[in-house]
Amino acid sequence: MKISKYRIVTYLVFITIFCTHIFLLNPFINEKYFDIDVRNFKEVSWKFSLLLPIALLIFFLV
Repeated sequence: MKISKYRIVTYLVFITIFCTHIFLLNPFINEKYFDIDVRNFKEVSWKFSLLLPIALLIFFLV
């Protein structure tokens, strides 16, 4: 089974986005904002956090 170059590039882009979020944005957010603000944001916005994985799932299934 051969994987197309388009798929490899797509996977690399998504991995890069997730790594950027985990290793660059999370430490910056934790440094910049108070813990209570981060906790409130996570409690209120968990529904919106599901939007990206669902969109990716639909994209890959189509």
